[in-house]
Amino acid sequence: MKAVSIKGCIGILFFCSIGLFISSCFSARQCYTIPCHQGSGLDMLWSVHDGQGFQLVVTSMVVIAHSFAAYGVLFKSPASEIKYGILVAVTATLAFIMLLQGAVWGVKTTMISDLSNNNGTGVFYQIVDNECVTNTSSRSSDPVLECENDKNCKWYHEKCQRILKIDPQATADFTAVTAFSFLLFGFQALLSTFLLCWKADLGISTTTRRREQFTGDA
Repeated sequence: MKAVSIKGCIGILFFCSIGLFISSCFSARQCYTIPCHQGSGLDMLWSVHDGQGFQLVVTSMVVIAHSFAAYGVLFKSPASEIKYGILVAVTATLAFIMLLQGAVWGVKTTMISDLSNNNGTGVFYQIVDNECVTNTSSRSSDPVLECENDKNCKWYHEKCQRILKIDPQATADFTAVTAFSFLLFGFQALLSTFLLCWKADLGISTTTRRREQFTGDA
C-alpha cells in the first residue's frame, strides 16, 4: 500500500507539472492589456518579461524531470543511500520553490484582478506616436470627433489616446500557474514526508533489507 501511495503521488506530480508547463508557455511574454503597452521599459512593466517567462518555463521542465527521476530512483534502480538522500533533498527544495512561485504568481493574479476593476471598466489609456493622432491644426475639424472615429482611440485628458483593456486571458493564465504551483507544493511536500517516514520500508537504512520487501506490498 505504501508503494501505491508513493507511485500515485509521483503520478499526480507528473500531471500537475505538465499542466504547469502548458500554462507557463501561455503566460510567458503575456501582456496585461489588449493591445500591449508600448514604450521602452513600459512594455516590460505591463507584461511578463522574458526573464520571468524563462524562469517559469524552465522551472516547470525541472519539475517534470524530477517526477521521472523520483520514479527511477525508487522503483527502477538499485537501492542507494546517496541517491535516496539527493532525492529527498531535491523534493523538499522543489516544494519550497513551488510555494514561493505560487505566492508570486498569486500576487500577480490579484494585481490583474485589481487592474480589471480600475474605474469599474478595466480600461487604461496611452499616448503613442503615430497612433490616435488628430489634425489639431485644422480649425474645421473637431479633434474629439476625429479621435473617437477610431474605435481604438478615445479623447482623454485633452488628448487623443489609445485604449488599453485588461486581457482576460492573462487572468486565466496566471490563475492556472498559481493553482498548479500550489498543487505541486502540496504533493512535493507530501512526497518528502513519505520518503522521510518510510525510509526503513524502502530498505535504505540497512544493508540487509532490500527494496523488494517494500515493492512487494504494492
